Formats: sequence, structure tokens, C-alpha cells
Amino acid sequence: MGKPRRTTGAVDGHGDEVRPARARHGSACRPKHERSNVSGLLHGPDPRRGLWRCAGGEPCGDAGLRGGAASIRGEAPPQLHRLLGRHGNNDQSNNGGTVVAEKIRIGIVGATVTPGGSGWGANAHVPALRAVPDFEIAAVCTAHEDTAKASAAAFGVDLAFHNIDDMVAHPAVDMVVVCVRVPWHRDLVMAALRGGKPVFCEWPLGANLAEAEEMASFARGRSLRTIVGLQGRSDPMVRYAHDLVADGYIGEVLTANLSVMTQATVERGGGRLWQRLSANGANTLTIAGGHGIDAMCAIIGEFSDVSARITTRITEWFDMDAKQSVAVDAPDSISVGGRIVGGAEVSVQVAAVPVGASGSRLEIYGREGSLVLVSDGALSTGPNRFYGTKGREAAAEMPVPDKYVLVSEGTPTGSPRNVAQAYAGIADAWAGKPSSAPDFDLAVTRHRLIDAIGRSSREGRSISLQA
Repeated sequence: MGKPRRTTGAVDGHGDEVRPARARHGSACRPKHERSNVSGLLHGPDPRRGLWRCAGGEPCGDAGLRGGAASIRGEAPPQLHRLLGRHGNNDQSNNGGTVVAEKIRIGIVGATVTPGGSGWGANAHVPALRAVPDFEIAAVCTAHEDTAKASAAAFGVDLAFHNIDDMVAHPAVDMVVVCVRVPWHRDLVMAALRGGKPVFCEWPLGANLAEAEEMASFARGRSLRTIVGLQGRSDPMVRYAHDLVADGYIGEVLTANLSVMTQATVERGGGRLWQRLSANGANTLTIAGGHGIDAMCAIIGEFSDVSARITTRITEWFDMDAKQSVAVDAPDSISVGGRIVGGAEVSVQVAAVPVGASGSRLEIYGREGSLVLVSDGALSTGPNRFYGTKGREAAAEMPVPDKYVLVSEGTPTGSPRNVAQAYAGIADAWAGKPSSAPDFDLAVTRHRLIDAIGRSSREGRSISLQA
């Protein structure tokens, strides 16, 4: 990792970069805090690192935040450098350092609370974890001490860290959740794995296939549990559709069609401009396409070959902070034709459009019937509608049996719901029960498909995915 560029910023829950206002710590507030230096557990004592616990859970001083500048691929931004610590890449293990508790105790990297609207970690993972009784949030980790304390106070969490090695080493953390911007996944995930902790990492797992393979291989070699945030396959309707297809409800699958039309954001603050670069790995192909395609593959199986064309139709975004246009090379229009193992022909159309995005629609046609899943947004977040027909019957809405719903009725709808479904699957795996929770090896399978789609478009030929 190269020398970091000298900018300011912290990690927001789903990749936004935010800059904190300086916290004010006067003599009056010091008695409220108990200093607990845990940095020596991995890298020796360092008085500059550690955690603060605030009496009553309140943050100290002014923890206001505001949006910041974009990160450029290839440069290690200072907030990532701070999270990793100066020895963040050391290959040291903390196997056996976790105290087993009745609940799975989670440490979240990136669930930063911001006044203008927090990101995916705060809006999806935190409410999802609160909805699943097998889990509790034990710690939060952000790039700055003040943002860590503010987030911990907001979530009612005792432990606040601004260095991931310290959090990983703490015996009160059983599992690490990484929900920061994609270019930082690899370093933070590897830090957690080297510390001997299971990891839930948001999708995409890495900025590219090579990073995903590295993380999956390392975790496999250490026999560590892993989960990737492909929560669409945990949706009750997707799980039910899988079983219907597997049980022959529509007969042999002949063809399928997936359409994903998502809203393009062509005017952005600095904290989201990093997504304009294809090399950063977070774009319409990997996110909207990756989630939609994964839900489809969860139902009908994996691709055997693909032929694709990907383009960038919207080549400029407007930087609302700098008041100027910036160039974009991230793909926003994807057409895929392919074949599923078993012979079914499949077509996929994914695009980010500036007006009138229609959401997602998956149609699956068999010899004896058909299934249709529809969402006004993404199949991975729902809410979804599910229709089926068999023989000469008219298409009708398909009620989903209760056994496919793993969360309580009080679980929030929208972003948290399928994330909570995924966490419920993790709890089953943790208890040694059968689980459909997607791991890093599944993430590599999806990254290989996305890589094949890109190669097919560049080379103008069909790409085989058969081993």
C-alpha cells in the first residue's frame, strides 16, 4: 500500500467519505471517560490508539460531520491508513482470542452516523442486526475517534474503535462486518481474517476478481466462516422460487429474462464521485447487475457461457461541490446473452437511466409453467412481488410459505429486511445447521462471471465459464 495522500475523511457506511468536525475535549469531560488501551494485543502498546467508552454512551464534544472529497483508486486514503494502523498488513493471528457468548457479537467497520444521511452500514446492517435475536452489536470502528464515539453512542454500543486491529483483537468481538467503499474491502477484510475473526463483507467482495480470490483463499486456508452481502438470494420469494424450480413446478427451464433498470445519479457530491472510475469496482455492472444476476442464479443455476456488451452511455457526472463536470468510465449499460448449466438460454439487460427507471423483473419459463419476480427497485432489497402459472392457468400471485421467512414481522422493510434474512442464515451456519448464506467462495463465482462479462465485451467473443 503506497504512501497515503494527505486529505481528510472518514468512512461512511456504504462508501461515502465524510469529514468530521474536531471534537472538543475539555477538562470537564475527561472524568466521564475511561481510557482502555487494547492496541498492544496485536502490535504492542501505542498510546495514540485505543478506544473511549463514554459514560451514558454519549459522544464528547461536537461530532458533527459533513460530506467530503472523492477517493482515487491506487492511492491509499488516510482514513483507510488510520483504520489499518501503521502495521495494518502484518500477518498476525488472534485465533482462540474470542470468548464464546450466547449471542454472536458483531464489530462493524463503517457504520458511521452522519447528519445528512448515513450509509448502508447504519441504514441496513444496524437495523437488520437488531431484528435478529442471535446477534448483538458489540463495537463500531470508523477512521476517527470522534466519529467512532458518535456512532457508538447513536447505536447504544459500548466499544468504539478507530483502528481495525484493535477491534479485531478485542475478545468481545466474535465477527467483523465490513461495509465501507469497495476499494477498501480487501485491506480491512484481510486485517480481520489475519486476526482470526469470521467476516461479513458487503458486495462486491473486492474491486476485482483477483482481490476476491485472495480473500476467499486466505479465509479457506484458515477455516474461517465468511459471508458476502449478496442478500438477494436470502429473499423469501427468491428462496421459494428456487425450491419451485428444483421441485419441477415449471418443468425443465427453457429460458429466462432479467431486466434491471436503476436510477442514474448524474449529479453527485464529492463523497460519491469515486464510483465514476471503473477500476474502483462499484458500478452498475457490479452492484445493480451483480445483485440481480445473483438472485437469478440462486433460482436457476450458474452460467456455462456468456456473450456480452457493456458500455458507458452517461460519460459525465456533475460534481455538485466543485460545480463542474467530471469524466466517467464506469459502465452503465450491460447486455448479456448466455446459457445456464443444463441448457436454458438467458438474456440480461441492466442499465442506469436518468429518468423513469422501472426497477427489476425476472421471468423464468419452463415446459410446464412460468415464474415472474418483480420489484419497483432491486430484487435484493424488495419489496418484491411473485407470480406464477402452470399449464393453462392464468398467472396469479404466489403466496410465500412462512418457512421461507426467517425474520420477525417487526423487521423493517426495505434495505434491512433481506440483510436480516442473510444474518438469520449466518446464525444457522454458526449453530451447525444447514444454511443458504453466501460465502466468499460464492462471491468469487460471481466475480468470475462479472469478469467474463467484461472480457466478452472487450474481446467481442463468447466466454466459457466451465472449469
